[in-house]
Amino acid sequence: MVEYSSTRRSLPITDIVNIITVRRRIIDDAYTVTGAVDARTAERVDCTEAVARSILDFSDTEAEFVNTRTGARLPLHDAVEYGWVS
Repeated sequence: MVEYSSTRRSLPITDIVNIITVRRRIIDDAYTVTGAVDARTAERVDCTEAVARSILDFSDTEAEFVNTRTGARLPLHDAVEYGWVS
């Protein structure tokens, strides 16, 4: 089980009067990770296999999903939202 707490900021910029709007979204969710998708093969694998294939990286303080095709890294909450992690 991964307990995850993060703050995501988005900076939509409007060019009317050079106003910058900052929105904060605080994410404080707990996930039970059961598996992930291997982007290279499009195969859904369980959590143990995903760690063995380096698809899921729990080594840092922030757990990450690694896209095996592009090498891009996503925070776990984004990967769950996009359907890479179940």
